[in-house]
Amino acid sequence: MKICGIVLASGFSRRMGFNKLLMPVGGKMMVQYTLELLEKIDFYEKIIVTAYKEIEELSKQYRYKTIINKQPDEGQSVSMKLGIEACPEADGYMFFNGDMPYLEVDTVNKMIEQFRLNPTKIIVPRYGQRNGSPVLFSECYKAELMNVTGDIGGRFVIRNNHHHVIYVDVKNKRQGYDIDREEDLSALERGTYDESNK
Repeated sequence: MKICGIVLASGFSRRMGFNKLLMPVGGKMMVQYTLELLEKIDFYEKIIVTAYKEIEELSKQYRYKTIINKQPDEGQSVSMKLGIEACPEADGYMFFNGDMPYLEVDTVNKMIEQFRLNPTKIIVPRYGQRNGSPVLFSECYKAELMNVTGDIGGRFVIRNNHHHVIYVDVKNKRQGYDIDREEDLSALERGTYDESNK
C-alpha cells in the first residue's frame, strides 16, 4: 500500500510573530523533529511543502521531495494540494504539521495500521477528548481535498465524512500539542500546558 507522508510547512505563524518552525527546541529547529520522525516510517514518498528557503535547505539533509509553495498567503489548502499533486499514485495521504515536536513513531504507525485495515477511511488521532494531527486520508477523498480552499486544510473533508472517520486514541496527550506561541513551548516543558487556553 502506497502511503505518502506530507509535511505542511508554509504557514505564517501569526500568533507567534515569527516563523515558529525555525525556532530552537532542544537544540534543533522545531520542524526538524517532524522531518526526523518521518525518516523512521516506511512511507512510499516523503514530501515537504514550504515557502521558506531555510526549510528548503534543511530538507536537503533528508530523503524528501521538496515542493515550493509560491502562494502561502492563500492558506494551508494550497500546501495540501501541492503535496497531493506531488504524489499522484498514493493510496493514502498523511498530513503532518511541523510544530508537533513530541509526536512519536508508535502513534503514526498505529494510524497506518488502522488504515491498512480500513483503506477507504479517514484516520484521525484523538488526544484525550481532542482530535488532532496528523491525519491520514484515503485517496477516495482526493477530489474533495483538491477542492478545499483557504486555511482550513482537511478539516472540512473530515466534517463532511464524519461517518467514515476512524479514531486512534493516544494516551499521551503531550504528543498532540501544537506550538502556536512561545509560552506554549515553555508551558509544555514545565508540564503546565493547558489546551483550553488555545
